[in-house]
Amino acid sequence: MIPSVKDSRGRPSHTLFFVATAFVAVTVKFVIGGFFGLPVVGLSEYGAAFAAIVVPYIGREWIDKTVRP
Repeated sequence: MIPSVKDSRGRPSHTLFFVATAFVAVTVKFVIGGFFGLPVVGLSEYGAAFAAIVVPYIGREWIDKTVRP
């Protein structure tokens, strides 16, 4: 069974679970970058990764709310 998280309309969303997981992973990598011998992640790299993760999900939510009310 694929884990899910409830979206803004209260429906289970498998996509949102993976978006949240990826966001946490990228944020943790950004915060601990430089520690433990890991390469440092710059703010522009973090911003690009954040946008690549979140923008498609936000776009889908926007289309669902505006185009398909």
